[in-house]
Amino acid sequence: MYNYWYNETAIKWTNSYYVGTAGTVTAETIKKYIEEQKSR
Repeated sequence: MYNYWYNETAIKWTNSYYVGTAGTVTAETIKKYIEEQKSR
């Protein structure tokens, strides 16, 4: 499992699924982060 920190939020995933906590981050911020990861 890989750990990424984005906007003070722990984002964790494997190749098959995503698990994370949002806290006070907006849904739009999370969507943007996921879209950015697709291009990596």
